[in-house]
Amino acid sequence: MKNMTMPHGRRHERYSLELLEIMGKMSVSRKVNILDMSLEGVALKADQRLDLGGEYVINLQDDKGKIFSVAGIVVRAELSETAKRNDGEIVSLYRVGVQFKDGQAEAVDDFLTATVHSKKATLMPLHNDHRHTVRFQMTGPNEQVLRCPEHFKVRSISLGGMLIETERALETKSIVPMEMTLNDGTSVKAVSKISSCRLKEGEGQAHYEIGSEFIDLSDKDKDVLKKFIDEWGDFLD
Repeated sequence: MKNMTMPHGRRHERYSLELLEIMGKMSVSRKVNILDMSLEGVALKADQRLDLGGEYVINLQDDKGKIFSVAGIVVRAELSETAKRNDGEIVSLYRVGVQFKDGQAEAVDDFLTATVHSKKATLMPLHNDHRHTVRFQMTGPNEQVLRCPEHFKVRSISLGGMLIETERALETKSIVPMEMTLNDGTSVKAVSKISSCRLKEGEGQAHYEIGSEFIDLSDKDKDVLKKFIDEWGDFLD
């Protein structure tokens, strides 16, 4: 771990993790459009590929602002179409099928009840004999929030933040909960604000270098991180 020069205005020294493999995970929120839903599952449109078999959490919000969090497993994901954003960027849109996990029916039923009354969703008979619930087609825009688990590699770190490497871009100024596992098996949890996101194209798969600033770090996690920096920084320097 090599001590890096502090840029002007940085409060903490940052250390490059060239010789250590520090990995982490985070929960990233992305907006999706719900196409139809039943008590068993949901079909949605997303502007990113979701992993088959992956577990995701959807935050369903009704018109009164009440949020219902439901978990499900991706059982189908296929490229649907492409679209052009306002900035001219071409993005791929995917149609995704998610099967709800056991124990989610009550939350889904409460959301559907509120949605039917407020958005006038359309009842659609199911053509699959193996299903026994009615599926609701959303006739208007129904944008919801999908929480996606993402993994990252730590490139450099300090008591104030870190530079990470991911496969997907993150929006600057967004707030992201993160957790990293240090080489001794201890973990550090922090809420971070994304300060920069830069595409890196070289040998192999393209990735993003993302700068983040810790905005919520408990005293316990800060002590663990400080101990790690002191021990490994002194040893490798």
